Amino acid sequence: PSKGYQTLISGGVFAKFGALSIQLMPEIVFAQNSSYTSFSSINTGSISDKYYGSFVNKIDMPEKFGDGVYGKVLAGQSSARLTFNPISIGISTENLWWGPGMKNSIIMSNTAPGFKHITINTTRPIKSFLGSFEGQLIAGRLNASGYTPSAINKQYIPKPNDWRYINAAIFTYQPKWFSGLFLGFSRSFYLYHKDMGGKLSDYLPIVTPFEKKNADASTGSEDSKKRDQLSSLFARWIFPKAHAEMYFEFGRNDHSYDLRDFVLLPEHSRAYILGFRKLTKLKEPDQFIQVGFEATQLELNGTNNYRPVESWYSHYQVRDGYTNNGQLIGAGIGPGSNMQSLDCSWVNQAKIIGLQFDRIVHNNDFHYYANPNLKNNWVDLGISAFTQWNYKNLLIKGTFKYINSFNYQHSTTSLNESNLSIKLGIIYGFN
Repeated sequence: PSKGYQTLISGGVFAKFGALSIQLMPEIVFAQNSSYTSFSSINTGSISDKYYGSFVNKIDMPEKFGDGVYGKVLAGQSSARLTFNPISIGISTENLWWGPGMKNSIIMSNTAPGFKHITINTTRPIKSFLGSFEGQLIAGRLNASGYTPSAINKQYIPKPNDWRYINAAIFTYQPKWFSGLFLGFSRSFYLYHKDMGGKLSDYLPIVTPFEKKNADASTGSEDSKKRDQLSSLFARWIFPKAHAEMYFEFGRNDHSYDLRDFVLLPEHSRAYILGFRKLTKLKEPDQFIQVGFEATQLELNGTNNYRPVESWYSHYQVRDGYTNNGQLIGAGIGPGSNMQSLDCSWVNQAKIIGLQFDRIVHNNDFHYYANPNLKNNWVDLGISAFTQWNYKNLLIKGTFKYINSFNYQHSTTSLNESNLSIKLGIIYGFN
């Protein structure tokens, strides 16, 4: 999050020696990082107290990354692997994207910079008499941003000076009897390094039972372990002849105590993504019109009125939340937020021209808890024109986006703002 121009430069090399492969692809980030209207500059009193107490103290998401110019050199999309098809083992800082979502992903997205992790993953589907299987298991390190709020409220509590351990896995199954259908689940745990134990279940918590009742019986009280866990089930169904697909992801960030609890309240602490895409062939060769829609819902439902639960990606014990370097690992719209997105584009292989319409509701969990004017939801309406064009080894991408924000920064005085964003990307590939 920054105002002014921003630049990301990346380049790399790849080398392979038998089973060993090494990829070095660092990233240089540079941002003007000018000042802009922040929450603290327009909100005071009770709403400010609640903002720090219920949001800022439970997640590391700086409004602004320091004062003045921002610059960093990151390891980027680098890795070293030993591959024995269909299994690969290695260390990496590459970004991961799990699940079928195109705009957001509940458990793992590329919103934040890639984090250091050990990975064991398949390199291709493993076929069996039941169908095909794919998966990945990671263990890694999440770092804090190192930035404190530019304006400190009396409710603000400094976060621990400690890194977080993350253990996560994804598993995908393609049934033999249903062509184009993919089913899967993913699960993630994170906690401060100082709160880790020395048992195998502390390093691989993803193997612990899903129900808290069984987890408590095998490893002790789950709440006493001072860690947060997220999980999701997802499905994607591709229809090749119709040039279409539909997908769905359903997540929970507070697990059920037992099966009865799940049957009675499956919607407790839930989030979901649903979407579809459809290509319609034109008369000209290799040309299509593509239409896509995706909706993401992270806002908590009514069960949190009588059953305590944290907003997605925030936590009262792991107070840096589900972030790396101050940015979200999951859905980029953020805790308590919702998004609907519709796009239509002309597609000719690598060439694309299109329009996209977005509606984002920012952190309704906080809004309904803290804002005295319940109708003053912070809502962004956006329209984008985008293109992608290739010529030989060169690929050029561009996006022109206008956003109108209603009740910007949860303003209690109905403050409206507008924003113009222009993005240009140039990629050159060497044969």
